[in-house]
Amino acid sequence: MSKSDRLHQRLTIIYNQKYEDADCNRIANRLKKHKDELFTFVNHPEVSADNNYAERQIRPTVIMRKNSYCNRSQQGADTQAILMSIFRSLHLRKVDPISTLTNSLSEWIKTGTIVLLSSLSLQMSNQMSK
Repeated sequence: MSKSDRLHQRLTIIYNQKYEDADCNRIANRLKKHKDELFTFVNHPEVSADNNYAERQIRPTVIMRKNSYCNRSQQGADTQAILMSIFRSLHLRKVDPISTLTNSLSEWIKTGTIVLLSSLSLQMSNQMSK
């Protein structure tokens, strides 16, 4: 019997029990609902067993929100979420976010056309290599 099969067998015992405590039943139901996803990392070593990477990715945004005394409106929260997503994506792609956004906004002002960030960053890298 594989490690994954043994884990699922033990999990089945846990979520099939009836508990006196309502919170225990709630957790057991949640385990049953997500049983097929809980041990993905066992059969796929490229999948992390935790979400530390995701937590580290959102940490700068959380700190910025805390330091700026939170968002003052839903529109402000939505705007921050969009901008942080763009900045983080560009950072992960090793593309300068300020020049990319500046060039993108300049192009939009000149032409009224939205330039995809991926094509803009490709244009910028071609210009830099010349």
